[in-house]
Amino acid sequence: MERFKQKLQAAAIPFRENEPLAAHCTFKIGGPAQLFVMPENEQQLCSAVALCKELAVRYYLLGNGSNILFADEGFSGVVIDVSALDAEIAVEDTVLTAGAGVRLAALCKAALKHGLSGLEFAYGIPGTVGGAVYMNAGAYGGEMKDVLTTVRYLAAEGEVREVPAAELDLRYRHSIFEENSGCILSAQFHLQPGNAADIRAKMDELMAKRVEK
Repeated sequence: MERFKQKLQAAAIPFRENEPLAAHCTFKIGGPAQLFVMPENEQQLCSAVALCKELAVRYYLLGNGSNILFADEGFSGVVIDVSALDAEIAVEDTVLTAGAGVRLAALCKAALKHGLSGLEFAYGIPGTVGGAVYMNAGAYGGEMKDVLTTVRYLAAEGEVREVPAAELDLRYRHSIFEENSGCILSAQFHLQPGNAADIRAKMDELMAKRVEK
């Protein structure tokens, strides 16, 4: 672990020791992570994962921490905070491209801003793009596979791959990433032109339902 910390410092990748995990999950439960790594960009994320594998350090990729329970004794190893990445969303015509650390709420608001429909169902889901793709998140009749087109990820072997959604075995709360140990880096979504007022109304309606329940 000391070598790991030295290499993180040499690569200028931010980290904290004995970071309380209760502060990083929605249940507010969990002891400290031995090391809590906060990569600021995709290159740092890939480097941190590569270092974990090189030095045989146990690691866990954490997004927004929704539906995650950490033990009171904490995590012996490295927790990599994907949500610390710079939140980047690119919009081109009807296509949105977002980094894995982008919150779903921010993605939905970007779609609304550009009058694009198809992500309304995701408004209010407390997660990141990476987590939503990983589990094919869904609500109120929609799920990520309805709008997802391609995903870029760091494969277990160490190279970055880009694959179409059709190859990700997307089904109810499942994707191929649950088996292949890939680290999702970004995702691309194809939406439909829509009326901003109608999109906003649908988002508000679904958020109200979520709050009520």
